[in-house]
Amino acid sequence: MENKLITKNEITSLELLAEINKFRKEEGIKKELLHKTLLDIIRDEFEEEITEQKILPSSYKDKSGRTVPIFILTLSQARQVLVRESKFVRRAVIHVLEKLENQGLENKEQKKLPFSEVKPTTWRGIPVIEVQDLAKLTNITDATIHWYSRN
Repeated sequence: MENKLITKNEITSLELLAEINKFRKEEGIKKELLHKTLLDIIRDEFEEEITEQKILPSSYKDKSGRTVPIFILTLSQARQVLVRESKFVRRAVIHVLEKLENQGLENKEQKKLPFSEVKPTTWRGIPVIEVQDLAKLTNITDATIHWYSRN
């Protein structure tokens, strides 16, 4: 999951799920957490914030074209969700989140993207970049790019 976290201060429920399940497996827990279950945990944990529309559910289209719900959480909110995990999983995922925060402090300058690697594409004569190419260049998931472009 390295380098796929969306920004220095947010994480999607899918990305958090991948981290949780990676460390559950490492701990020897055979049962993976389902995204549906994680969404229920998030809804329960942040019921008030969701009701007050401080946290808004979103959605994306999966590979089969189905619309799937998703939450984009701050790193602080992600830590709050981890309270229900084992000590081992909590510590490991919190370490990943801390590395993400520290990475944000170290990388204050924006880096130029290697657009020379992207095939030139235009739409109605305007230069554009395909979402897949942008995802590869930025290490941001397609779903996250689509979510931000809609919002």
